[in-house]
Amino acid sequence: MKISKESLRGQTRLAEERSVAERGGVPEPVRIVMQRSGFKELNPLQRLALEEGVLGERNMVICSATASGKTAVAEMAFLKSLIERGRRVVYIVPLRALAAEKYDEFRRKYEPLGYRVTVQSGDRDLSKSPLSLRYDILVTTSERCDSILRSRPMWFEDVGIVVVDEVHLLDSEDRGPTLEMVITKFRKMNPDTRILALSATIGNPEELAAWLDASLVISDWRPVKLTQGIYRNRRLRFIEEEGERIEEVQGTAASPAVRLVEDVVRRRKQGLIFASSRRAAERLAEDAAEAVEPYLTEDERVRLGDLSEKILSVVDYPTEQCRRLARVVRRGVAFHHAGETSEQKRLIEDHFRSGLIKVVCATPTLVYGVNLPAMRVVIRDLKRFSGFYSEYIPVLEYRQMCGRAGRPQYDDHGEAVSIAKSKAEEQVIEERYIRGSIEDITSKMALEPVLRMHILGLIASDFVRKWEQILDVVLSTFYGHQYGSSSQLEGKIEAVIRDLIEYGFVELRDGSYLPTPIGRRVSELYIDPDTGYRLCNALLERRRRKKRASALALLLMICYTVEMRPLLRLGNNWGEMEEKLEELGKESLVSPPKEWGYEYEEFLRALRTSLMFEAWINEAGEDRIMKEFGVPPGGLRAKLETADWLLYAASEISRLLRAGARAELEKLRVRVRYGVRGDVLPIVSIPQVGRVRGRALVRAGYRSLGDIR
Repeated sequence: MKISKESLRGQTRLAEERSVAERGGVPEPVRIVMQRSGFKELNPLQRLALEEGVLGERNMVICSATASGKTAVAEMAFLKSLIERGRRVVYIVPLRALAAEKYDEFRRKYEPLGYRVTVQSGDRDLSKSPLSLRYDILVTTSERCDSILRSRPMWFEDVGIVVVDEVHLLDSEDRGPTLEMVITKFRKMNPDTRILALSATIGNPEELAAWLDASLVISDWRPVKLTQGIYRNRRLRFIEEEGERIEEVQGTAASPAVRLVEDVVRRRKQGLIFASSRRAAERLAEDAAEAVEPYLTEDERVRLGDLSEKILSVVDYPTEQCRRLARVVRRGVAFHHAGETSEQKRLIEDHFRSGLIKVVCATPTLVYGVNLPAMRVVIRDLKRFSGFYSEYIPVLEYRQMCGRAGRPQYDDHGEAVSIAKSKAEEQVIEERYIRGSIEDITSKMALEPVLRMHILGLIASDFVRKWEQILDVVLSTFYGHQYGSSSQLEGKIEAVIRDLIEYGFVELRDGSYLPTPIGRRVSELYIDPDTGYRLCNALLERRRRKKRASALALLLMICYTVEMRPLLRLGNNWGEMEEKLEELGKESLVSPPKEWGYEYEEFLRALRTSLMFEAWINEAGEDRIMKEFGVPPGGLRAKLETADWLLYAASEISRLLRAGARAELEKLRVRVRYGVRGDVLPIVSIPQVGRVRGRALVRAGYRSLGDIR
């Protein structure tokens, strides 16, 4: 076997580090992690994890604060698997941004030692991927991991350890069930595969450890001391174990939240404000910019001006939101929420870490993203509007926000300050959040749409065949551990299987549940079975008509799906949407529900969403999309990505059904990807030619590749 020079150099480096480890009497994986991470001694959490057997064979749950060094503990465990057993590593994170961050970190640390690090978080359809994947350390999201388990389970052969980061997200209705099923499948596939679960502090860690048959490590140590306080009537009261202390807040800002961060900026520190909504975060950033700008140096003003221009140039047609972001960045402040593009957020994160941006005003989603600590965290809103009323956020979410307070190597302590508007609210904050207990996490697996998605996955991937096997897998989940078997659960499973049979995705033959070709493909495409059923019906209607469907009809087809939620709100556009629906008429491939019910409103919202896409493919800019539909650039990019996925899925289903729609779906998919009319399609196939340059070339008379040559 031929060995590359890079691999030889890596193995030589690894041998040298092994020698150092052996001489020092420190376990080899520990020594390597310390050397590659640049720290000279273990912290209390890491020492406790070693004492409790993290280098052993048993599963383990580690519960500790943010930035306490859990990742380094995981690295020690997975290096042991790689070095001593030669078995591979799967590292699961909740978000693609985190996957990219961990991939960069692990590649920097361990590729020089000869280990292959790869990341999987992109395309959802893996059925056409190679049957093997070369890696030693694979970083992935739970959804991508579930997709691999359905289509390419052989990629996980010889995996020795699965690290599950942020395992407390089992409690999330959105991400929890998929994570839960992924863990369950790994344990069923190979009971010898070790599970190492990393969690924030939760109320029932013993229950989580019992489900995983794991040892439990709990630590309240954090690298920077955390002090929690409450601000009311210009008075900042810190509550500590030793007692209370009052601190004067310096600043001129009228807003309490802004005054609190101005107070630390004047001391050359950074602040992070959490607000309940995007609009509130933007308003706070504008107020904070007024307060922060006087503290900037001339050099910082120049660099911030350059950064402001970069943020503005990320999109072809900057929206008012983009311009607002650029204006506050120029003054040392940024807002951070899902309405921004990933590139804009990356620029903000990088320059906040470097210290150039002094204050970030963010929505709570930041706590589940990349690590972005600040000396003082201000939690402006502890209530969130939920449907029809406001309710207090969970204690776990509050603690996660507090966890961003204090930057290791820069601050000797971190401060998390909540704002109270009254004496009564001050008491609630102290009793509920500062002194209160964190909630238990509970499984969300038993929701019928969730069961439908995952039971089809189990059957389509040949993981189960019999009723008893299906029930056994469901009872092996965290839900099964918490609630056990019941007639109600079995009834839900039976109803889900009936739905799958009715959809034509599963059939019962000789006592076994078998996937149909279309059912298997729907599972591989990783779309909700309900979405698959709707797409099938629409495409069968297309086949019956034997004529091309319009772009708007195809866009409405993909918008009236589970994956496209949340759909655009109607607002004052109800009447306009009914007129558009009447204009579309029989051209629609999807029959509208009966009027005035919830499903009818959802259908009209799907129509409005499809009109947004129609405007985009007719070359409306991001600014017009924002103005007419209220969708910011980041939200538009997310919707475009979902549309691309659903158009591909529809094309694959059309192939199986012989519906004759593949050509028009693939053409529409390219138009959606680039945001262009059909006449620009030949030009945008040229690398580095986007929608703006492509239209300019067409106007100049270049309508094909031949014209350019």
